Amino acid sequence: MCGKRQNISYTLYSILYQLSKRGFYHSKWLLEIKNTLYDSRFNLMWDDQRIVESDNINQNVKKCLSDKFILNWSNNVMNSAKCLNYRIYKSDFCFEIYLSVLPSDLGMHLCKCRCLDNKLPIGTGRFLKIDRTERHCNLCNANEIGDEFHYLFKCTFFNNVRANFLPSNICNNPNVLKCKELMNTSNLFTLTGIAKVCISVIKTFTTCA
Repeated sequence: MCGKRQNISYTLYSILYQLSKRGFYHSKWLLEIKNTLYDSRFNLMWDDQRIVESDNINQNVKKCLSDKFILNWSNNVMNSAKCLNYRIYKSDFCFEIYLSVLPSDLGMHLCKCRCLDNKLPIGTGRFLKIDRTERHCNLCNANEIGDEFHYLFKCTFFNNVRANFLPSNICNNPNVLKCKELMNTSNLFTLTGIAKVCISVIKTFTTCA
C-alpha cells in the first residue's frame, strides 16, 4: 500500500486490487490479506487502503491471529471426544518440556500416547464404527474402555511394567488429578518412566495388530 511506485510488488498489488474492486478478477492472495486485516480488527486499513504507522500493524496482527488460533485450538480440544483424556493434562497452548529433555525415541512414544496416535481400542474402535462405550480393553477382565488412562494406570496386564517405572503413590487409587500431575511432571526420572510404560503399551498393541 505504501511502497515505492516503481516497485513491481506495488504495481502488481495495485492492479490486482483494482481488478478485484471492479469485479473483473478476484485474487485469493488479496482475499487472504483482507480477511486477515478484518479478523485483526484492521478493517478500516483495508477499506481506506491506508497504513497508519501508529497502528503497529505487525505486532497487533500477529497477536490477534495468535489469540484466535489458541481460542480455536482450545474449543476443539474441549469439544472433541477424542480429546477426553488429553484435555485433562493439556489445558494451555504451550511447548511441552518432555519434548526437549527426553531422548527422541522416548519422547516420540510419550507423544504418541498423549495424542492418541496409536492402536489402542479407544482409537481403532472409532475407525471400526464401534460405539465409544463398547471399545473395551481385551487384555484384562476389568471391562473398561481401552484408553490411555486405563493402560497407564489400571490395566492388570501392565502391572509389572507400571510397578517398575511409575511412582507408587500415583498408581495407587488413580484419578483425574493424579493423571494431570503425572503427565505434567518436569521430573526427568518420572518422564522417562512414563515414556517406557507408553512404549510397552504401544508395542503390545502394534504387535497384536
